[in-house]
Amino acid sequence: MKRILHLLIAVFALACMLSACKKDTSSTRSAADLAAPGDSSILRYLATNNITANYDPSGLYYRILNPGDGQHFITLTDTPYVIYTRRLITGIMVESSKGQVTNFDGRALKDHIPGWQIGLQKISKGGSIELYIPPSLGFGSQAVYNGSVLIIPPNSVQICQVDLVDFH
Repeated sequence: MKRILHLLIAVFALACMLSACKKDTSSTRSAADLAAPGDSSILRYLATNNITANYDPSGLYYRILNPGDGQHFITLTDTPYVIYTRRLITGIMVESSKGQVTNFDGRALKDHIPGWQIGLQKISKGGSIELYIPPSLGFGSQAVYNGSVLIIPPNSVQICQVDLVDFH
C-alpha cells in the first residue's frame, strides 16, 4: 500500500512539473498566425509597403498615427465627427471627406461598419488612425454603389485613415 502511495505521489509530481513547463504559444504567435482566412492580402500589403501594424483579435489591422487627448473616448452610441479617406487595398480612392469634417448625417458609431466601430474606440478625441479592414469587418460580400457607379466591390479590403475630430 505504501508503495502504491509513493507511486501515485511520484506520478502526480511528474504531471505537475510537465504542465508547468508547457510553453504558452498564444503570446508568441505572429500576426500571420493570427490572421483569419482571406486576410493574406492585408499581410502582403503591409509587408510590401514595410508597414508595421497592430492586430486586433477581430481581424482588424491598424496603426495609431496620433492617440488623441487620452481622456475622451468615443462609445458606440456617440456620433463621430471625422475627416477621413477610404481606399481599396489596390490604392484606388473610393471615398473621402475631402479634408472637411463630416458626421455622416448624425449616424452613431454603432451604425458604421465593424472595422470603424472597433478602430475608432482605440483612439481618443483628436486622434488619428489608419485601419486595414478585411471584408468581414467592412461590407462583406455586398457591393457599395454611389448611384449606379460601383465604388466598393464585394469582398474588398479597405484602408481608411480617420481623424476623430470630435463626437457627440
